[in-house]
Amino acid sequence: MKRSRPHRGKRALLSVLVVLLLFVPVALPLPLVGRVDDFQDGTTMAWAGGQPAYTTPMPVPEGGPQGENDGFLHVSVDGFHLGTKNSSLSWTGDYLSGGVTAIEMDLVHLAENPDLRVRLLLFGPGGAFATRLHFLPASREQGSWTHAFFSLKAADLTYLSRGTGVVEDTLRQVTTLLIRHDQETPSLPGTHPPHIVASTGIDNIRAVLRPYDVAWTFAAPSSQS
Repeated sequence: MKRSRPHRGKRALLSVLVVLLLFVPVALPLPLVGRVDDFQDGTTMAWAGGQPAYTTPMPVPEGGPQGENDGFLHVSVDGFHLGTKNSSLSWTGDYLSGGVTAIEMDLVHLAENPDLRVRLLLFGPGGAFATRLHFLPASREQGSWTHAFFSLKAADLTYLSRGTGVVEDTLRQVTTLLIRHDQETPSLPGTHPPHIVASTGIDNIRAVLRPYDVAWTFAAPSSQS
């Protein structure tokens, strides 16, 4: 009577695991907790233009909300659509598990711009989803920074196209974050928002976490005598 060889059982188990992994979606890493893109390192921090020939973000060493020595990102466009995107590990991944409920930033007019209507687009397996607009009127004084808050709650996001159409699928695996000037009705991916001539600044891009996630992440045990 032949004895069964242990390594055959191991091979069979390994084959089953490989097959299962092929059908199990792999979640991307969490966005970097506590990250703030303040552009103090003299780079664009991986923010890029959709069409480099028309929109090329540039770091500026001073002139941010804190004034002297406060860097920011300069984004300008001449007769095209205004926007900048980030597909790096810093802004992609599992927003739901990371407790990310919103993204905030500072914005400014750097020229005699038209009215700017700024929103975020998030791309992932669920498709593209758009946030509500932040209105930056042309009448606002040049160089006067304003704070923008973009909620990522499901009720505040509009499905645009592609993917499964399920917002949670995208928020669990965000692959690209896009900041853009847009019209009142969100422009579909692959189509152009209004073409404009504009020069704007962006600074202090930050992921807003749920209160208990912030406490868990940043709070240190207090020592009491």
